[in-house]
Parts: sequence; structure tokens; C-alpha cells
Amino acid sequence: AQPVAMLEQWGWQVTRLPVDSLGRVNPSDLKAALQANTVLVSVIYGQSEVGTLQPIDELGQIAREQGVLFHTDAVQVAGRLSIDVQRLPVDLLSISSHKIYGPMGAGALYIRPGVELVPLISGGGQESRLRSGTQALPVIAGFGIAAELAAAQMLTETPRLIRLRDRMFDQLADTPYLIATGSRDYRLPHHVSFCLTSPTGGVTGKTIVRQFNQAGIGISAGSACHSGKLSPSPILLAMGYNEPAALAGIRLTLGRDTTEADVDWTVMVLKQIWERLMPQPELSKV
Repeated sequence: AQPVAMLEQWGWQVTRLPVDSLGRVNPSDLKAALQANTVLVSVIYGQSEVGTLQPIDELGQIAREQGVLFHTDAVQVAGRLSIDVQRLPVDLLSISSHKIYGPMGAGALYIRPGVELVPLISGGGQESRLRSGTQALPVIAGFGIAAELAAAQMLTETPRLIRLRDRMFDQLADTPYLIATGSRDYRLPHHVSFCLTSPTGGVTGKTIVRQFNQAGIGISAGSACHSGKLSPSPILLAMGYNEPAALAGIRLTLGRDTTEADVDWTVMVLKQIWERLMPQPELSKV
């Protein structure tokens, strides 16, 4: 969001597309939004907060038919779902090392042959003259090894993560006031997200994260904290959730070391936490 806001400050016209209640972009909305002077469409392939996968094939094809460059942020998808840039109608696709267990500080940008970009940093001409400066070779090499391992393990690891993800969703289904967010049918394999809403309000993602941390479980709040002020998640607001729910968004991601026992333990802890946070009915006086 910040890079887009910066482009607007520089005078670029930006169109933000709506999403449905599952967080997906309707291809017809993209088609209607394209103008004669549109130069780029950028869509997040797999949304990090609610786990929803976008219809990249359809969106990219619409952009291609109109002669508009199409970029997708595939950071959450890489290493978990197959990405074939020869098949996908994408001109630009970005991924990150640390999301596939590689070193932090490295990323990769696929550029379709024939697409020319202005250098981000001019100078010695490193990185195909797009980002000059001495490269961190150990980090880049680590990224390459991580990518090789992810590709080799994907056929077995992705189905395993899907089973764990669905196991957690199924066990949480009967939790009062818990609302699963995002799409179940079009979803990142390793991603679980939900809102925990109290009938009396006052429960925030930050509160739930603190409780989980005390139990030794790391999770993330969907809402962002800026300068000490908790803000409702703009993603959940765009999906139609009210402000209390948008303040109580939670996400968990599963990984190589996650087991069924970990999932069961996390669900048990969550239900214990929720019992403590839920308002208790007052006892009638005799």
C-alpha cells in the first residue's frame, strides 16, 4: 500500500479494485477499470492476511488482451504451489527468499522477455543493470539452495500442509464467535486465519496474540499497530467486516516442522484463551 501511495504523491493515477467477502478480485471489475492510459496491473497472488488466492490466470489474461503489463506478488505462493511463468499470463512476478526458508535480504523478480524496466539503482550494472551495487553472494546462494529444496519437497509437503490446515479449520468450526476469513476453496496451503469477535466487543488481535505468546505459540494479528494505536485491518474492512471484527483478525501459518500434535495443541490453547476472554454470565442473586 505504501509504494502505491507514494506513486499517487508523484502524480500517478491509481485505481484500487474492490474484493468480495472472501477477498477475491472479480475479473470483470478489472476489465471495467482498465483505461487507455493504464500501464500496470499489480495483484497479490496469495494474500498474506486471509490466505485467499487470486484468479491470476483470468486477471493476467485480461491485462494481456488490453496490452497492459501484469505483475503479481507471489511471495506467499512460491515453494507451496507450482508457478509456471511460461504458462501464467504474467509479465513480472516477485518472490522472496525468507518465505521459503532461505536467508533474509534476497528476492527474485521474473521479467518476461521483451519487457524493459528503468533501473532501480544505476551504477555498475549488476543484476542485469536493474539494481547496481555489490551483491550479497552468500545470501543469494542460500536463496538458490532454498528454492531447490522447496521445489524438491513440494509434491509431498504441500498436501501435508493442506491436511494440517483443514484439520485446524475443522477443529475450530464449533468455536463460538469465531469467523474463518478468506476462501476455503482458493487458499494458500499453509494458511489459517479467522476473527474472534466478542458479543460485548473489546477483544482485539493484539490481545489474542499476547495470550498465545504466553503459551509459547507464535501467531500474528491481522491488524496493524501504528504508533501504538491499533487500527482495524484494511483487508478485512474491504471484505465487508465491521470494525470490531477487523480489529480481531488472527492468522497462523504452518511450516515444515508443524505436526498434527502442534495443530491439536494450538486449537486447545485457543479454546482455553477464548474461554478466559469471553464475558461470563452474571450469577443471579438469591
